[in-house]
This record gives sequence, C-alpha cells and structure tokens, in this order.
Amino acid sequence: MIPPLEQLIARMIQQGLVKEKNGVLRLTVLGRACGESPLSLDSALRAVELIRRLPREHVVIENSLVLIEALP
Repeated sequence: MIPPLEQLIARMIQQGLVKEKNGVLRLTVLGRACGESPLSLDSALRAVELIRRLPREHVVIENSLVLIEALP
C-alpha cells in the first residue's frame, strides 16, 4: 500500500496540488480547488496534467472545459 500512496503524493506534489514543508504536507490553492470540485482525485489530476501540457496561449476557459468534459 505504501508504494502506490508514495506515487500518488509525488504526482500531487509534481502537479502543484500539495507542498511539503518540514515533513508536513499541505494542500495548495490548486489542491483545495481540486478537492472541492465534483471530479474524482484521479480526474482532477488528469485535468491539471492535460492543461499544463497546453501552450500558454491555448489555456483559455473554452479549452479547459473541453478537456474536463473528456475526463471519465
């Protein structure tokens, strides 16, 4: 159970959902937004990963909504 949990936490840190300080993990603003969204954690992480892949000029609300609609 530990390796999958470590992978999930590493993925959340990489995507900016969690920050570590002095061995304590805390949600970022983005992490809180994902946690409060109706999406599952996996879908929220996928959405963040997909949006981060877009060129900056393509990160607009319309493209973000299309990506989110395509999530399971």
